[in-house]
Amino acid sequence: MAFLFFIVLAAAICVFRVIFTKRERNARNVLEIIVVTSVVTLIGFSCIMAGLAHIFGGAEIAEQIGWQPSPFEFEVGIANLAIGILGILCIWFRDEMLLAAVVAGSTWMLGNMVGHIRQMVIAENYSPGNAGIFIWVANAVTVAIVILYVAYRMVDSKPEASSS
Repeated sequence: MAFLFFIVLAAAICVFRVIFTKRERNARNVLEIIVVTSVVTLIGFSCIMAGLAHIFGGAEIAEQIGWQPSPFEFEVGIANLAIGILGILCIWFRDEMLLAAVVAGSTWMLGNMVGHIRQMVIAENYSPGNAGIFIWVANAVTVAIVILYVAYRMVDSKPEASSS
């Protein structure tokens, strides 16, 4: 449920920033606001939160997923933290850092989804943490971030219209 909080938070921040931006409200600037806010919130903060949950509550997370507790929960937590830090760094660094966060975050999330689907098919694991709504929503959001990033880069690469 925490991920839904981050979705609502990201949407609220996007609306606020678009309304109160001092920059021109053109496609490039609005897309930049949406992409950066989404990456910082939905990849950055949510991955840091997930990382801390896996590090300090690995046994509980494993139980929700339908797995046995494992020392790998700590490593999953560290991976989440690394991806989360990439997302947060996009506040200060754009361009390549934004690309790195989108690639790392989407690879991680979509890779996790493959693992969860495999568990459903192979082990018939339909535990809420393995097959619940979170898995599907998180991956839909991940795909949306990738699409928004591609749109932002496409708009960003178009030459400005000259006024002559």
